Amino acid sequence: MILFGDYEHARKIARAAGCGYDPEVDHCISLVKNYELLGGVIYTNYTGRTVQIHQAGFVPAWPTPQFMFCIYDFPFNLLKVEKLIATVPSTNKRAMNITRKMGFTHTVTIPDIVLGGDLVVLSMSRDQCKYLKLGWRYAVMENAA
Repeated sequence: MILFGDYEHARKIARAAGCGYDPEVDHCISLVKNYELLGGVIYTNYTGRTVQIHQAGFVPAWPTPQFMFCIYDFPFNLLKVEKLIATVPSTNKRAMNITRKMGFTHTVTIPDIVLGGDLVVLSMSRDQCKYLKLGWRYAVMENAA
């Protein structure tokens, strides 16, 4: 089940992702199965043109294709942002690989920002997002039900 705005989930995801969460201005989307939080995303620093995305997973291979569609549909189609921003410490190779596989591209590296390394800023524009193409599958499924 995909949930929007669950405060307890947001707190857990933010803690794991190393970001803050303010329910007044930030957004959370989480994925739950059998009452277990599998993972989710937090959106912060919305500017009108961009929003920053932070993700955390609590079990291996947690995101479903439907969840991937939702976490990109929300900022690009509902918030109408032009770009998503992700920041990853250069020392976190796993997070860097996952972020790149999702389609984010290197924007800039800020040296000596995190302990033992740099802060890498990655971005994704709407036309770079392969997950938005999944939307037709879910529209067809909803209409068939």
